Amino acid sequence: MFQIKIKTSWAFIIILLVASFTGSLLWIQTKYATFETASPVIAIRKKRLREPMAFQKIERLIPAPVSLQRLRTQGCVTDGLLSEYNPDWEKYTALINRSNCYYLHRAIETWAQPPDFETIEFQMGQITKKDVVYGMF
Repeated sequence: MFQIKIKTSWAFIIILLVASFTGSLLWIQTKYATFETASPVIAIRKKRLREPMAFQKIERLIPAPVSLQRLRTQGCVTDGLLSEYNPDWEKYTALINRSNCYYLHRAIETWAQPPDFETIEFQMGQITKKDVVYGMF
């Protein structure tokens, strides 16, 4: 229908003009455009106050060998359960105690700060299940 023949030299000139026009627009934009980048905000929540531990040895049972089959079938994702990232950690702990979970995946999450082992030890004491495997990250 539309068959217009353009000489190769004219096609080359048109492509060169369009490319130089586009390049000059990009150069002007990068030269005069300013971008404001917001600094990342990391919210660090305050821990609840409780009495410091008296460094008494907490008796823990020696765990049985880990069963990979149970890890696959009874694993639960518990984002930050032992680090108290969830504000409703009491309900969360009660749910875990009622559940059939054997492996608590990501129970300790420490992305913004080092782990608080007193909090982790306290939370482990709140879990009444005996046969539990805790995961980190």
